[in-house]
Amino acid sequence: MLEAMKGFFTSLPKEALDDLPYIDPSRLEPIMGYIMSNDSLRWSIVQRAFWVHGIESLAGYLRIAKDYELSSVVDRICCPTLVTKAENDPVSRFAGRLYDALTCPKELLLFTEAEGAGDHCEAMARSLFHQKSFDWRRYSHLSERVAAGPSCRSTSRSLLARSSIFGRLPGRLLGRSDPPSRATFA
Repeated sequence: MLEAMKGFFTSLPKEALDDLPYIDPSRLEPIMGYIMSNDSLRWSIVQRAFWVHGIESLAGYLRIAKDYELSSVVDRICCPTLVTKAENDPVSRFAGRLYDALTCPKELLLFTEAEGAGDHCEAMARSLFHQKSFDWRRYSHLSERVAAGPSCRSTSRSLLARSSIFGRLPGRLLGRSDPPSRATFA
């Protein structure tokens, strides 16, 4: 997650980027000013992301971003997994990396601007996203018992892995019983 966010902070000096996520909050003031001046960014970052994560500052958001990475657990995901990528969504630029790192049965679905689904979360064509993901879910279960292999405890569930997902992966999807980890691939 933090890796994905670094592109947004290109106006910061390199040494400040190296300090992420523990950057001096005063260095983020110009970026926060820009976020507040842009209705879309203000909504998505301040009104949505801060609220969802229970934080009050950009510095706080950067500090928790490290909790939302999958690279340390991706090799333990054993259920069939759908990874989606919208062509104009900068957050989904790591979808291919997640897909390549998965060792379980997997599929990568690309959503394009031409079909109206090229933006973040396929926002202008949610029905298309739902149709494709539910179709995938309907047909992926047919072979998942064989494809998942013996290392996966439960093959009755599949994971819809949005490249921009913010949430927790249940341990059973990772083939373990300890508490779940927060997840996003970066």
